[in-house]
Amino acid sequence: GSFSRNYKYFHQKDGAGYALIADQIKEIDAFNPLMAARLVQAYRKYKKCDPERQLLIKHHLTSLSKLELSKNTAEMVHKMLEN
Repeated sequence: GSFSRNYKYFHQKDGAGYALIADQIKEIDAFNPLMAARLVQAYRKYKKCDPERQLLIKHHLTSLSKLELSKNTAEMVHKMLEN
């Protein structure tokens, strides 16, 4: 979670930081759904990003929404997409 507060690396222009968090959410959800759901909040301010980064984040959220995630994590992903 602290990685997402590192603006320089989390918000890399190529989206690698967003991909890293999405991969971690998938992995962690299998053994700790509550932690994975909290990690989704790393994307909570994505509407404040520039349009290119918004698209990258939305892509990862959409990809996550298509997976079979735990109830808590899926709910958080859907909330991020709705906002």
